[in-house]
Amino acid sequence: MNIELITYSDLESVEGSPGNFKVKIKKRARSIIMDLCTGCGACVENCPVTQQVTA
Repeated sequence: MNIELITYSDLESVEGSPGNFKVKIKKRARSIIMDLCTGCGACVENCPVTQQVTA
């Protein structure tokens, strides 16, 4: 399988046929380096921003 999970992104369009798809994805800006993220939540606990960010 060739599936990649891309979080905090929006699907713009899907084209093609079964087995041969092309998708356009708009990635949103992040404040962390995803390659270093382990999902531990330490960044959430230490973030100085106190307001809720909505998509």
